[in-house]
Amino acid sequence: MALTQIEDSDPAPLGMTPVASVTSVGEWREAVAEMTRQVSPPVRHEQVTIAAAVGRVLAEGCAGTAVVPTGTLVEWAHLPLLVEAGCRTLSVYPRLRAGIVTLSDPTVDEATAALLAAVFEGMGGQSFVTSSRGPASRLCLSLEMFANRCELIFVVGDLGPHSWPALKSGTTQGGLRCFRVGSTLVLLMPPRLPPALVDFTAFAVPVIRKLQGRREAQLVTRLAYVEDPQCNGMSLVREQIEGDRLALSGCDETPAGLALANGVAWRPTDVPSGTLAYMPFEDWLC
Repeated sequence: MALTQIEDSDPAPLGMTPVASVTSVGEWREAVAEMTRQVSPPVRHEQVTIAAAVGRVLAEGCAGTAVVPTGTLVEWAHLPLLVEAGCRTLSVYPRLRAGIVTLSDPTVDEATAALLAAVFEGMGGQSFVTSSRGPASRLCLSLEMFANRCELIFVVGDLGPHSWPALKSGTTQGGLRCFRVGSTLVLLMPPRLPPALVDFTAFAVPVIRKLQGRREAQLVTRLAYVEDPQCNGMSLVREQIEGDRLALSGCDETPAGLALANGVAWRPTDVPSGTLAYMPFEDWLC
């Protein structure tokens, strides 16, 4: 699709709805399943040294490495097992590449794109960040550039009055709007850091894992007790251990408050009363 069809005078597209519009774990799982169906795991791989394999996803195991199965993101802790098994090289998938485009919108928090890039690279990806300023045609050029080089694109900010055929024919999954540029999936992310990190965790992470060829393409949530009754919708939370239970409370949106966040939690309609569905960063953003 030629994105040069975009016109600055196009009517405003459908707005992004909040993630809180997903009311049940079932709805969330359906949204995630639909998004992951739109992408395919990698097919090509390469042979590298064990040291170079750290941060890459294992494409083929070697003899004696059943404890490090195919589809595992190789970490330093795996190296003793691999060396003991006699492996000196490993077959791994290429690093997943993502383009991150920040729109020239006064509501965009400059830290949002930087943090998403850092989290993505912490998951073993490689990110490329740019800012789209000026006429809408520049955004098209950025999307076309990344579509030719990346497997995934994030657009951070409000598209405002700009629209084009690809967006009009796109879909909304769980409140997160997505569409394609050629074969590359584009996800529209909120301009502010807290909701962007929530959307990234709840919806983008399963897509990323499938594109990486990981075994756990779709993760599960935990259930935790509620401490803060104001923790509604999907939001960033911090955790505390109280006796034999895990208690969650909301984080304020200051930098210090966000630094204490341990994950994303929400109160869906299909879990026991008094509990939250919890997506801890230690399981999800790794």
